[in-house]
Amino acid sequence: MEQALIEGLNSKIETLISMYEACKAENQRLEATLESYQDKLLARNTTIEELKTQIDQLKLKNKNLQLVDAFNISANDRARAKRSVEKIIQEIDNCIAMLNM
Repeated sequence: MEQALIEGLNSKIETLISMYEACKAENQRLEATLESYQDKLLARNTTIEELKTQIDQLKLKNKNLQLVDAFNISANDRARAKRSVEKIIQEIDNCIAMLNM
């Protein structure tokens, strides 16, 4: 009877050891997978930061180009702007003349 009890305990211990080894192997596999995902995440975060920097540089370049474009008006636009300013000055002169009457 004691022999049967010992054999039962030995069987259960072997089962526990086998389950422990399986869990240990699964844990190692999961740790490797986690490390792989962490490496991928780090690489993606680096890419995101590089892209954000590139976006900021492009926004600045766009802003500079818009500023240059604003000063690069055509002769036709200059003439139109000059006529508008002259018309406004003439209206102001007319208003001043009316106030002096």
